[in-house]
Parts: sequence; structure tokens; C-alpha cells
Amino acid sequence: MKLSEYLHKNKLTQVKFSQVSGVDQATISRICKADAGETQYMPRPETIHLIQSATKRAVVGADLLPNFNANQKIKENKVTSAGG
Repeated sequence: MKLSEYLHKNKLTQVKFSQVSGVDQATISRICKADAGETQYMPRPETIHLIQSATKRAVVGADLLPNFNANQKIKENKVTSAGG
């Protein structure tokens, strides 16, 4: 479950969840914006742990990873050998 869904389902504001979880409200806002696809944000492992604990694992690490657009192209780094 995405963090934004968890907050909505449990009728929690970002400020209240910040107080409960120990995660800065600005970080919670960034994660919620990433949930909505407005931006990409990858929280630190410590933040992920705090959120998992505060939500009793209703929100887990995989839920907090950035959503990559299916149409987004990933650049590949190609290694070429010299003298080939």
C-alpha cells in the first residue's frame, strides 16, 4: 500500500503521521508526491524502516520505491573494447 493511501485510509494528516513516525513532514510530502507520480523520490533506508514500523508494515519498502513510467526510456551504458 502506498503511503498516501495509508494516510487517507487511516484519516491521518502528514503532520500527524510525522509526529507518530518520527519522519519529517517534508519527507512524507515528497513520498506522497512520488506516489501520485508528480516526482520521483527514494527515501533513505532509515526512513523506510520508520514508516514500516509506524504502519505496522502496511506500507513496506517496495511501496516506497519510485514508480517509473512504463514509457520512460532507460539509458544503457555500453562498454566498447579497444582494438576490436
